[in-house]
Amino acid sequence: MPLFHRNRKSSPNRQGGSVVVNAAIAISLLVILLIGSELGYLSWMKRDLQKAADLAALAGAQKIDPNSCGAAIDAAKRNANGTDKKDPTRNLSSAFSLEDTEISCGQWSPTASDATGRHFISGMKPFNAVRVYLQKTPALLFPNMPGNSGRTIVVEAIASMKHPQAALSIRSTLININDDRAALLNLVTSALLGGAVKIGAVGWNGLLDANINILDYLIALDANAGNYESILNSRVSLAKLLKVGATVIKINGSLVDAKAALNELSLAAEIKNLDIRVGDLLGVASGTPFSALAVDLQAFGLAQGAIQLANGESALAADLNLSLLGLGNFTSKIKVIEKPQLSGIGNPNLVNPMLGTSDPQRIFVRTAQVRTLHTLELKAVTGLVNNLVKVLLDALSPLVNFLNTVTSLNLGKILTELVGLVVCAPCDASKVIYTTVLPDAGIDIGIEGSAGSAYVTNHTCAAESKSLVVQGKTSLAAIRIGKIKNAFSSDPISVEPIPLVKIGYSEQRYTSCLLSLICFGKQYKNEAGQFVAYPASLPVGSFPSDAKKTLIAGFGLSVDLDVSGSSSSPKLTYSSPLPENLPEIDAAPYSGTAPDPSYQSINVTDVVGSLGSAIGGVKISPYQSDAGGALGALLTGSIQLISNLISSLSDLLKTALSPLLDPLVKELLRVAGIDLATTQIGARLSCNRGAEIVY
Repeated sequence: MPLFHRNRKSSPNRQGGSVVVNAAIAISLLVILLIGSELGYLSWMKRDLQKAADLAALAGAQKIDPNSCGAAIDAAKRNANGTDKKDPTRNLSSAFSLEDTEISCGQWSPTASDATGRHFISGMKPFNAVRVYLQKTPALLFPNMPGNSGRTIVVEAIASMKHPQAALSIRSTLININDDRAALLNLVTSALLGGAVKIGAVGWNGLLDANINILDYLIALDANAGNYESILNSRVSLAKLLKVGATVIKINGSLVDAKAALNELSLAAEIKNLDIRVGDLLGVASGTPFSALAVDLQAFGLAQGAIQLANGESALAADLNLSLLGLGNFTSKIKVIEKPQLSGIGNPNLVNPMLGTSDPQRIFVRTAQVRTLHTLELKAVTGLVNNLVKVLLDALSPLVNFLNTVTSLNLGKILTELVGLVVCAPCDASKVIYTTVLPDAGIDIGIEGSAGSAYVTNHTCAAESKSLVVQGKTSLAAIRIGKIKNAFSSDPISVEPIPLVKIGYSEQRYTSCLLSLICFGKQYKNEAGQFVAYPASLPVGSFPSDAKKTLIAGFGLSVDLDVSGSSSSPKLTYSSPLPENLPEIDAAPYSGTAPDPSYQSINVTDVVGSLGSAIGGVKISPYQSDAGGALGALLTGSIQLISNLISSLSDLLKTALSPLLDPLVKELLRVAGIDLATTQIGARLSCNRGAEIVY
């Protein structure tokens, strides 16, 4: 059966359906294209508004005043709006304008906390940042497109001012360490650290010639741009601080032994397990840009400063046993009573010179103030005792004449063994005057080493020059000689005279006398109150060891002087255009010949001057024993009769002691980081730091 096929022709309805589908697809594509164009336009508008906000915030931040926002607002508006809508320099679309209410000043800090996480606190002074907040609704490209409605664009920018940044640093004035100084440095440093230090002169000189960059140092301590202030506020072990210093040290020349020296100090520091707050050593003002920390410090000073700071926070004083310059047993104690601060970095615009060192925004450095107590055995000083005896023999005659006027002792019957005179009264007890020279073994010498400090008071930033004004200062130092109590306690320090000469008597009698001229059977009173015979072998002028001695009075030595430092607080002015005079804050260390012009000295009258001068003003004080009776009172009240003795004693002590003590004490303090005559202050200043977007 044949098959019949139908003729398949398209119907009009079917053709109409195809057109509708195609049209729908085309319209959909057109709508998508229009929406895409609208979204692209909005995205472009947002980028344009963000750019305008960024530029306005930067312009405002560069004009911000720490206490006023007016100039910043004007600068931001001028940058965004220009002079009018046709100004080609305006950065904001002519459809919009930046308003005062959209600009705010405040304080930005990487460590500041706010609810938004922007680290910006609006309205908080001192101002250092500007926030621009734009909320604009641009015109639609296709306003008549169904479903197309206006969309609000929100952009925000925060710019922080890169304020001028000033840095001060303080350094040791030691320029060379020989073997003797190295040995003394090892003693002092070992005592302060608790562990033995054995560093040669090469190692110590390496630290003098090396530098440590603060920025590198903090990074090595795990800091970064977001948390360096938390590192400054944290406590780090002294051993770690010294060890990290060895990893970032910069060597000038070939003295690579500096690394080994720091590692040696680090090992010694592990004994006491001390720690310090990093910010107490490196003073950085809050909000200081991370880049401003690229300041070099002398490695020697940084090591000493860290060690001194740790000692200052310890309750114990460092003990030293020295045997130098032929002084026999010479012991010293050292205690830091005012901690050092080796660097100060901050914004000089925020400094209030009227507040001085109490200013929370201060840029400030200082050396440590150290209290030392030295105990010297006077009898170990060659010839001193013999010289004192000779002076006493020469000057004693007016004193003996004075004593002979006092009848209470029956002085017509006194035997003065010291000068070999014998006056005998038959069978009656007589009193024998004795003198004892240097009855006590040791004398204390206390010196409070002066602290040098400096802080920024003013600065200028002109187009072609800049300057920094620094106020220098040295505090008072105290010199004390005698018997010193409470040298390192919280109780007031007291100085008691050390006895130089004790004057007293011992009793003796004779068992029989012939015609009141010849005496027999010499006896002395012992501690038990009994008269017993003198040993036949006892030299003339000597007393048996068990003889009862009654102290009448004596002469004691004491010094308690405050010695001023600089006669006035000197002002140091650092000025440029010579870049070496006032380098940029992140400049490399000066590589020219010494002295470094970026360092200036506070030259003062030596706060010790000379220990000889201090002893020259020694106070020779007569004192009376409770058992001295009327004789003691008369003796202590008649100093004019023995003024030549006091003068002779003062001259003798000055001549005998000062040449020995003066250089030793000065050198001891100097290697401990305390230069008694000079403080060196280095300065740096960067003016054109600009501003940066921080959000």
